[in-house]
Amino acid sequence: MPGRGYRLAENVHLVPEHELNILAANHSKMQVQVRETKPWGWISMVVILLLVVAAGTLRLFWHRATVLGEKDTVVLADFANSTGDSVFDGTLRQGMAVQLEQSPFLSLISDQRIHQMLRLMGRSDARLTPETAREVCERTGSAAVLEGSIAIIRVRWCFTAIRT
Repeated sequence: MPGRGYRLAENVHLVPEHELNILAANHSKMQVQVRETKPWGWISMVVILLLVVAAGTLRLFWHRATVLGEKDTVVLADFANSTGDSVFDGTLRQGMAVQLEQSPFLSLISDQRIHQMLRLMGRSDARLTPETAREVCERTGSAAVLEGSIAIIRVRWCFTAIRT
């Protein structure tokens, strides 16, 4: 019965064993009413959920460009030298530091402060690799790390003779 569940349509009586072959059946007609529901509630919830996920994803992956202020400092890391020539080991960083110190827009952390921070970190003899420079940047409250590398570029020349 709709809204009430299942129930027997007839009264139940105990049937003696010798009358077991007799079966009584009663058929009744039932009318089923089908209503079409509108899924607008579910659709609006899904759309709102998708908008929230999209906004979170955009905020996570869409970074605004960082602008350095007048008081922001920058850590200059050692250059990665893959040329095999030891001349470039310290000179590239030193030359870059001299050039960047002339800029009115950048303020580099001094080598003294970097060495002091490396001593506090227990790495007084360590090179300023990009990973170490990032850690120094965090500990000194700097805004950015500049890192660079130098490599040999091999060029092959191929000449083709054209006959006319």
